[in-house]
Amino acid sequence: MNDTTQANYCFLVPMEYVFEDFLRGFIEEVLGEEYEVEYQKTGWLTDEKAFQLRHDLFLTHRTTKYALVADAKYKLRDEEETNKKAGVAQSDMYQLVSYALRSGCATGLLLYPAQDQMAVLAPIKFTVSSCFMLGGLFMCGLAACH
Repeated sequence: MNDTTQANYCFLVPMEYVFEDFLRGFIEEVLGEEYEVEYQKTGWLTDEKAFQLRHDLFLTHRTTKYALVADAKYKLRDEEETNKKAGVAQSDMYQLVSYALRSGCATGLLLYPAQDQMAVLAPIKFTVSSCFMLGGLFMCGLAACH
């Protein structure tokens, strides 16, 4: 690959991969000593191995073994959406619940980029009343750290 091709290749990387790499570095730096972090962990939704799952992050506390599954979404939440969903797409929530249930996690986390670095919102908690989902599902907006 020559220098021109290599330079052009940098612009072909989808932003969701850049966001996931940012999260990886951030989590390793901030939580790496306390949590074991697995990236792009794969598994199957069904026992027949008909639907593959691949969540972005799987964190396990090194001492307590408490685990949570997280999925990064490089897209903006719908700011016009003022209902109880807080701009979270129904398909994103279904995906996270599938990951959490199949992984045996009581807590799931959706990570979105912040829409405005000056206005990072507090996490929003959604509770799934189920004997399988005890901790709840969280949605966060993250701003790039400078």
